[in-house]
Amino acid sequence: MRILLQSAQIITGSHFSQTYRLGYKLLIICKARGDPRPTIKWYKEGAEIQPKASIHYYEKPIENDTIWSKLEVDPATMGDQGVYACVANNPHGVMAKNFKAEYTY
Repeated sequence: MRILLQSAQIITGSHFSQTYRLGYKLLIICKARGDPRPTIKWYKEGAEIQPKASIHYYEKPIENDTIWSKLEVDPATMGDQGVYACVANNPHGVMAKNFKAEYTY
């Protein structure tokens, strides 16, 4: 049996357009597959997101080749509006998926 090495691919995630209410939670989900299993990093407006009091991300490996990740901003403020990206990366390739977050009252 030949082992097929696969480039990182984002296989599922939240909808492109996310609306959130000020003071409530903004949640974005991303799932990626590849061989070897990719890593996921989160970006906002092109800069890597660093965890802080209101921003957390979690990831969970699923099987040998898949990873699930979620980004949570709670409570979300006006400043959290913008374009977020989930970037999956392994030695064979990189794939990004963008999400646009806008607040509503």
